Amino acid sequence: MLKLVRQLANKQAELEKEQSQPRRQRSLFVPLIFLLLVMLASAGWLYWLNPDLVITLSTTLLNNGFDLCLT
Repeated sequence: MLKLVRQLANKQAELEKEQSQPRRQRSLFVPLIFLLLVMLASAGWLYWLNPDLVITLSTTLLNNGFDLCLT
């Protein structure tokens, strides 16, 4: 009986170790998605306030990014 209890305890410990590993990976993924949504919302809010400024800034950023990649 004691042997069975020890085996069950060992199996439960192994299962807990396996289940704890994916949570660490998710802990980085959720804030990254949240940050992406905040950036998208702020860009939309700025576009709603002044569309010409946002279009000019995005064009400038894209052109500078392409220039950096090509040089």
